[in-house]
Amino acid sequence: MRLGAVFRAVRVHRGSRQRDVAERAGTSPSTISRIERGHVGALALDALLAVATALEIRIDFVPRWRGGDLDRMLGAGHGQMHEQMARLFRLHAPWIAVPEVSFSVYGERGGVDILAFHPGRRSLLVI
Repeated sequence: MRLGAVFRAVRVHRGSRQRDVAERAGTSPSTISRIERGHVGALALDALLAVATALEIRIDFVPRWRGGDLDRMLGAGHGQMHEQMARLFRLHAPWIAVPEVSFSVYGERGGVDILAFHPGRRSLLVI
């Protein structure tokens, strides 16, 4: 229902009729009406996204599964890459490498997969 209310509120705010939005989205006015009433269950995803685009609405889909288990499952390969790179740097001494370094500079936050330093060459590698 909230999705439909958002679509309707934006359409009305923009001063558009359902017919106008349908024309821009390449769909029918009845499709716009169904969306605005919250009846999106049988609606094709392409049609919903076309109407959202016509109204300049961004829709985010966030898949969720068993709390943090999904993130751990999806990130497992990334974590293995970190460990393999760290092992590689240990084999090629005197590189000093640290996996997964986070930073914050004046409120801007980010992360680095591998941060490595070669003291002899005074080189810093950021991956």
